[in-house]
Amino acid sequence: MSGNTNQKKVEKITPFKKEILDLKTSILDLESRFNFASKEIEAREARWKNCEKKLVELQKMNEGFCVLNVGGEKFTVSLHVLKSRRGTLFYKQILRKEIQANKEVFYDRDPMYFHVLLNFLRTGKIDGKAFSEEEKEDLLSEAQFFEIQFIVETLRATVAEVEFTKHEFSGEFKYNDAVVGTNNPKDLKDKTLQKGIVANTPGVITLTLSRDVEFQEIEIAGYNGNSTAWFVGNGRGANILCSADNSHWTNIGTIPPEFGHEIQKVSVKKSKAKYIRFSHTDYIGIGYLNIIDVQAAKKK
Repeated sequence: MSGNTNQKKVEKITPFKKEILDLKTSILDLESRFNFASKEIEAREARWKNCEKKLVELQKMNEGFCVLNVGGEKFTVSLHVLKSRRGTLFYKQILRKEIQANKEVFYDRDPMYFHVLLNFLRTGKIDGKAFSEEEKEDLLSEAQFFEIQFIVETLRATVAEVEFTKHEFSGEFKYNDAVVGTNNPKDLKDKTLQKGIVANTPGVITLTLSRDVEFQEIEIAGYNGNSTAWFVGNGRGANILCSADNSHWTNIGTIPPEFGHEIQKVSVKKSKAKYIRFSHTDYIGIGYLNIIDVQAAKKK
């Protein structure tokens, strides 16, 4: 025999056998895909069941009422209302299950403004201008404690505004028996300059501010209404004074020569006051006035 007797025979693959092998490979590939798809379906079912469980838990959290005891005064509130605003102390306490249906929670706080907080949670509205400056400070403190950020931001914005609550002046100026100017301190915020306070000579206008304010700039313009009766520049050169008690006055600047047709910014000596006065030896009329709070300006 030749030397090729120990050589292994190479198996010849027929077309039929190749077709069988290819089919087997396809079946294994399908089986692998099926197993993967089955595991994915099982994972999705598990996630869905977990979601259903969380939905049920959330539903339970939104159902029913609880009692909030604030400084001894009790408020019955739905859990749905308490969860209506994300991020509040109530929202966090419900998620931590510190607030639950038919349970009472005590807060060692003043209950005076608590109904205002609840009303905001129910309606989403609050009018910061409806409160006095002292009330705003107290309400702000409560909103901060209960972490109701929208109220905090709203009140901070309104506290920053300086309003004029009342005025005294040297008397009305009349033309043809008609009073010139509206002589309403609230009209000093009207940028049309068609309203404002017009004082007879010698002109003195004293304004009470809504709160103590630190300032070193004011925005001011002359009274621009009734040009037939009134010269818009009346008040140029007037002294600007301020006081903390409406008794002791400090001169902090003067109304510039450009005073009149347009709102302009005027620098004054840095002061903290509750009252501001404009004093002139002649007529004076103010159509717009804004006291720029130093702290509010820094925040901007």
